[in-house]
Amino acid sequence: VHHLDGMPLKDSMDPQDIFLAEIGNEKDYIATRVSYLLDFTGPSMNVNSACSSALVACVQAASAISAGQCDAAVAGASSITFPNLGFLYQDGLVNSIDGYVRPFDEKADGTVFGDAVASLVLRRRDEAGDLVWGGMRGFAVTNDGGQKAGYAAPSPMGQSMAVMGAQQMMGEDPWSISYVECHCTGTRVGDGIEVRGLMDAF
Repeated sequence: VHHLDGMPLKDSMDPQDIFLAEIGNEKDYIATRVSYLLDFTGPSMNVNSACSSALVACVQAASAISAGQCDAAVAGASSITFPNLGFLYQDGLVNSIDGYVRPFDEKADGTVFGDAVASLVLRRRDEAGDLVWGGMRGFAVTNDGGQKAGYAAPSPMGQSMAVMGAQQMMGEDPWSISYVECHCTGTRVGDGIEVRGLMDAF
């Protein structure tokens, strides 16, 4: 809830406490608050693109490094449900009927949301000076547009365009890729479209 207008007990709080609660907890302030605490002076921004936020943040960070806007970057993401609540299954929606996620399985019936926080430090490989766990040799960000079943529906074309864009930037045979990290919603529609997008891209 932006500006904590709907925060419980808001009316009984001191205005200064409301302000401190807002800048300490609102998602809009996370990036610049981390930059303040770590004394980072380069570009600092929040990325909010639903399920793709973490990867888009990595692309933004890599692009800023490539453009010389910074020498290193921290790309992070979090998903926290507060207060911690369960869900009621509703037929036709994305939640799993039994609380288990079974991606690419004939028994797949939906997803389950969880809490997580993660971050990566990105630098140019030749300037890293420490252990390198992985590299970004190609990346791309696309959008599905309107040629799909509905706004919330995924699109094999949009997904394949993103993969092919990253492959093109990488500049090597796509068949040199031996591992693919997937979205894995665990829904029949989402998983099927994701497989179709990968098949089209490869």
